[in-house]
Amino acid sequence: MTIAKADAPLAVAPDRIATAFWRLDVTDARFDDLAALLSPDERVRADRFYYDLHRRRFIAARGLLREALGAHLRVSPGGLRFRVNAHGKPAVAAPVDFPHFSLSHSGDGALLAIADSPVGADIEAIRPYPADVAGAMFSKGENAVIDAAPPGPARDAAFCRVWTCREAVCKAEGLGFALDQAAFEVSFSAAERPQIVLNRAAKASVKPWLLQVWEPAPGFCAAIAWLE
Repeated sequence: MTIAKADAPLAVAPDRIATAFWRLDVTDARFDDLAALLSPDERVRADRFYYDLHRRRFIAARGLLREALGAHLRVSPGGLRFRVNAHGKPAVAAPVDFPHFSLSHSGDGALLAIADSPVGADIEAIRPYPADVAGAMFSKGENAVIDAAPPGPARDAAFCRVWTCREAVCKAEGLGFALDQAAFEVSFSAAERPQIVLNRAAKASVKPWLLQVWEPAPGFCAAIAWLE
């Protein structure tokens, strides 16, 4: 399972944020070694998957996460213990306390971000644009950006850029989709990177996250959100 440099196109706080993109090759000879790192509760979670391919991708992603965090924290990967908050956001609980990472996987791609402060990461395999989802969940401005792209692959990618940015913010906030989606929107202006526009009238408050969105590999869109 080769680690590709997801941050190759990034020049974003390289001293504060490390990212890794993995292709989850479940036939790799290292699969059994990665599986051996998982805790009993992670194995129970893996066994809940209906399809064996999905189960094996979950196992590979969790094993790679443990390896990366173990190397970063200089502890045994198999000895890591995790906790989750009320909305499912994970953090390392033992042998040290470390909350600043975010793991996402979609299809055979996985993205990990490790930072020195709160961070959210999301990766999505680019799929046909679901107009009903965008209409229900995205702002008028976000939908306008998507609609401005030509139908087909360009529009599919435009939807994915909005989705991953929003998901990265939700993960960074630690609330997932419990976060009021009307509290912010993502602006894709001529700026170097997408920007968060806060809705001051919304009931929920959102921090002024910085965003980066990129394609770590053909067919994938990824985003991270972090605080300056």
